[in-house]
Amino acid sequence: MYSFMGGGLFCAWVGTILLVVAMATDHWMQYRLSGSFAHQGLWRYCLGNKCYLQTDSIAYWNATRAFMILSALCAISE
Repeated sequence: MYSFMGGGLFCAWVGTILLVVAMATDHWMQYRLSGSFAHQGLWRYCLGNKCYLQTDSIAYWNATRAFMILSALCAISE
């Protein structure tokens, strides 16, 4: 019985760590733009070697940011 609890706790911690890493990374979408590679995440986008903050407030990006923050808070509070 206790081995299941240990395995579940381990999976919960790994899931929380992966959730935080997913929020922090800039590689949610990768694409090719004008012959160079570009990628973007929740908080910033990068063109070539320069990165910029996401300043446009598109509704689905804002909703994704909000739900990611809420899910991280819920995962940490358990």
